[in-house]
Amino acid sequence: MRYKILLILICVANIIESREYNIKLILTGKRYDNIYLVATTISPEGKNVISSSSYDKHENSWTFNIPDTITEKLISFNFIFENKNENKNTLYHIYFKSLTNNDTIKYFSFPLDYKIKTIRASYINTLVYDNQFIKYKGKNIIGSYQEDLFLIPCPKNTELEIQSKFSFFKFYDYTRNVQLSYGENLINYINAVNNYPNSRYLLSEVAGSLTSYKSKGDLLNVFTNFSSEQKHSYIGQKINNFIDKYPSSSEFSNMKLSWWGIDKPKPIIEDTTKYNLIVFSASWCGPCHKLIPDLKNLYNKEYKNLIITYVSIDKAETVKAWNDLMQKENIPWRSLITRDAKVEELYFVYAIPKMFFVYPGAKKMMEVDIRNIKDLEKMTNLLQN
Repeated sequence: MRYKILLILICVANIIESREYNIKLILTGKRYDNIYLVATTISPEGKNVISSSSYDKHENSWTFNIPDTITEKLISFNFIFENKNENKNTLYHIYFKSLTNNDTIKYFSFPLDYKIKTIRASYINTLVYDNQFIKYKGKNIIGSYQEDLFLIPCPKNTELEIQSKFSFFKFYDYTRNVQLSYGENLINYINAVNNYPNSRYLLSEVAGSLTSYKSKGDLLNVFTNFSSEQKHSYIGQKINNFIDKYPSSSEFSNMKLSWWGIDKPKPIIEDTTKYNLIVFSASWCGPCHKLIPDLKNLYNKEYKNLIITYVSIDKAETVKAWNDLMQKENIPWRSLITRDAKVEELYFVYAIPKMFFVYPGAKKMMEVDIRNIKDLEKMTNLLQN
């Protein structure tokens, strides 16, 4: 009997979570020809562009409906705008900021929260960033990025308030705070979930950085603190499935891949007597491009016991862009290409750049981020010994 009641409660929770979501955006001080809502999901579809269901010219408000088929998978949503006189090769986004506890918090996206039905935003200013690597109309180009900034309130006891407190919850963002180690951040994340076990925002952030945890145990220590409702949600089940498949061994699987410019497959690690830094990257990845100077700096130190290897996850249509990047940047280290999604699954590459530091013998490895001072120091100490 108790088992049946539990199943009913779980089903009810999922039904509640999966209902459609209507959100109204009211803007003051700025008008647009059109605004779209971009819903980012955990599903393979990734992003869903949703047109407004209605526009009130007098109120300058846009209403959007996110169907229940999307809300159950929803990680976050943001807004993009369109004007008739827009420039070519430019991406347009709307950003928001709020004042919370005398601190200014900037938002690009919003978490799902049925308590918030309206977002009232007042225009502040416009910022334009030129010479940016962007994806424009399906092509990777150098263009401009424009963001219009609006001020919004941050209601108490909402997912938005939780987001304002933990705006850098993803583990790949722990590089922003170099004063804290991975372990210290892990403790902070466990405490955050303990304080807000039913937070959809925190759950979504965990789902968005699954491969950034350095062990299955670390991920479990965070996930187990969520409420039963969140753990049994669609996103919670996806995280649980990932944990079930998480490799229990830290041994590097040395498979063969195509070398840039040469079709004959070669092992990712050719010399197992040295340390190897394996860097997963791609031509369309902006953060990967910003990583190149750091990698060159590491390479130019000429550690005799270190080999750097690129592994590009570019597909057939963007391989040329990757090759062009290698030539433009005069990359001196090896570059391999996956050409197979199974490689990404094998190494759990769901976000890039992703780096593995493999010990001599290729039997032991650790995931690192050379942008993080503590990770870089640990690597340097090993290379200097």
